Amino acid sequence: MLAAPKASNTQARADSLIIDALDASLRLLNEFLPVQGWACMSGALGAQPLAVGTGVFGNPSVDALGALSGGNWQESKALAHLFTRTLNPAEHLRFFTGHLQEVQAGDCLLKFDLYNERQEITGCILGVAQQAVVDGATHEDWRRVRACARSIAFTLDLCIELVVANELVNEMQRDVFIDALTGVLNRAGWMRRLKQIEAQCMKSGADAAIVMFDLDFLKTVNDTHGHSAGDDLLRLTAQTISSALRSSDSVGRLGGDEFGVVTYSTTPAIAQLLIARLESALARVNVNVSLGMALKSEAGTLEAALELADERMYAYKRNKAVPRSVRRPLLTEPRAC
Repeated sequence: MLAAPKASNTQARADSLIIDALDASLRLLNEFLPVQGWACMSGALGAQPLAVGTGVFGNPSVDALGALSGGNWQESKALAHLFTRTLNPAEHLRFFTGHLQEVQAGDCLLKFDLYNERQEITGCILGVAQQAVVDGATHEDWRRVRACARSIAFTLDLCIELVVANELVNEMQRDVFIDALTGVLNRAGWMRRLKQIEAQCMKSGADAAIVMFDLDFLKTVNDTHGHSAGDDLLRLTAQTISSALRSSDSVGRLGGDEFGVVTYSTTPAIAQLLIARLESALARVNVNVSLGMALKSEAGTLEAALELADERMYAYKRNKAVPRSVRRPLLTEPRAC
């Protein structure tokens, strides 16, 4: 009875409730005006239209309903926003092949345009009926049909509001895990990704690696060129690290001048190639870092690998020769590696 997109669990539950409500409304509509079938179509559900049908419409496709909603409609005097036209032989064969005895060419097609409170069209109801049924409908029948159509329009309007609300929730959830300055994951988002990769490793048996970075001379840049330049340096570092990673790798700013990378499905050789690629990319834009790397396989867990990579990073920093001068970072976006 449905044509609808894939969605998140929350959105899928909302979609299911909307579909049940529309199906119930169409069945009630058929009680008020018994016809061979009713269908409802909306373009308001996520990125894809939604289609629900009863009777001869059965399991309607959005394309079929869209095609049937076209044509030369005549506005009815019986009910506002109601249009009618005759089902032609080509449509009879194309759209009702499984119901050629129940539906006949020459039957009446009904269309109700549905409006929200802002008088915007949110969808339409389609019906197919014998002309005698339409001609025999009383004023009371049409009054009930109007009430049912308004209920369906309200349901579709609610559908739009639910989609918007779900998008806002998803956006807020994304923001919770993003570092506002650099646009990469923040500590919470990166640790969340760490747990996800830990679970993937447990399931697949693949290895993973952690690379920890500490920016050298951020304080010097701040003191010499100002905090705006320091912010630019942090953004440049995040962009440069990101440009050197695979799509399955994740970088996060863990606080202050510290960054972390977690890489899934790796080997010692791949991890060393990643280190070399990161060092080369950062050197090209004059960004100085101290780093340390550890594999899950050598530490036991990714959390233990994180601690080991952190220890190696600080050991590297302690033993690193301090240059007599610091080259100013190239505070522009890096080229992809």
